[in-house]
Amino acid sequence: MPQLLWPDGLLWPVVFSRAERALEVRVVGEEQWRGLLSEIAAGLGTAFELRAFVTLNDLETLPIPAKNGGSKGGLLVVADPDALAVPGFHRALNRVGAKGMRIELLPNLAERALGRIPLEVAETFRSHYYSGPQFLDRL
Repeated sequence: MPQLLWPDGLLWPVVFSRAERALEVRVVGEEQWRGLLSEIAAGLGTAFELRAFVTLNDLETLPIPAKNGGSKGGLLVVADPDALAVPGFHRALNRVGAKGMRIELLPNLAERALGRIPLEVAETFRSHYYSGPQFLDRL
């Protein structure tokens, strides 16, 4: 996948470049994330076309959208931390990624796009940010 060099030296995939008009997005999780995903899209300077909120079972039959030029594309956002613990979920993600869809974990995407971690994301993805009982007791 082509990449852009960000001014601070970070690589940023072209899929998130401002040249992208609208990106087809599917979300593993619930519709409660719709507003945050719109905010993330604005932070990236693009628009998300939210196609579906899917479950693990839906991943097997997930249609992969075509990008301009006929190549495959789209974005799958994992917005359900419980899905990460389901047996077979990572294999399903690998299959979807092999078909050409970009896969992002919601906390990583939000942090990159917004430059901050929304509280609702930090609370939902506690184990992503905190390790060990000493941190969980403070929340």
